[in-house]
Amino acid sequence: MRPPAWRSAPLRLASLMVLAGLLWGPGSASSARAGEAGVAPAAPDSTAALHGKNARRADRFKRLVANFKGDRLAIYQQYGYPAYRYFELKFSTRTEHWIYLVEDLEFVFEGDRLVARQ
Repeated sequence: MRPPAWRSAPLRLASLMVLAGLLWGPGSASSARAGEAGVAPAAPDSTAALHGKNARRADRFKRLVANFKGDRLAIYQQYGYPAYRYFELKFSTRTEHWIYLVEDLEFVFEGDRLVARQ
């Protein structure tokens, strides 16, 4: 004979909790509480902690600047982020153009190397 539904539901729940503890273990992030020894705190620059369009946009710019090297980094440090930035593909050569309106300058990069200043 089958037990009533109200008696079997707690047993099913208990068995699922035991199974989850066996699968993920006591030190996993899913079963541990914040502040316990098994859980590492989230990084402050983690994208999971960002909320809103502006925060994600600022994070993308920060990560982009972290990848600048060579001439691009030097130009960025001197003039800041360009007002306009676009890419061209000519004869299988990819160039990146940075345009600064206030200074009336245009820099052309091939990779991280400055090719032209107009």
